[in-house]
This record gives sequence, C-alpha cells and structure tokens, in this order.
Amino acid sequence: APGPVSVSVHKRAGRLVREVLRSGELGAGANVVYWDGRDEDGRLPPAGLYVVSVESRDGTRTGVAAVVR
Repeated sequence: APGPVSVSVHKRAGRLVREVLRSGELGAGANVVYWDGRDEDGRLPPAGLYVVSVESRDGTRTGVAAVVR
C-alpha cells in the first residue's frame, strides 16, 4: 500500500551512517531507493557491512549491504 517510508543505513554496531529517505511518500508495489555510499557529512565510509533499515506502516525490515572499495 502507498504510504510514508524511511530508509536508513547504520554501522553493524547501530550507529547511524546516513538517513537516505525520511518519511518519503512511496507508491504501492516495488520501489527503488538509491544510497550514494556516503555518510551524513558527504564522506565515503570504510568498506564493510552495513545494516539497511526500511520503516513503513507495515513495520520495520532490515537487511545487510556490503560496501566494497
């Protein structure tokens, strides 16, 4: 269903790296949100594993993204 969605990227220890989308209104069905690989200050974080969190009306889902340099 359409509704507000937030997408954030965290270090595995839980520290916020970047809020990619904040309460953005997305339509029903599949959607694509891009992260340019930068932190909140525009710097490139080190290579490693990061936790991606997607929050919507249906709850929160998490996944893992690998940054390779």
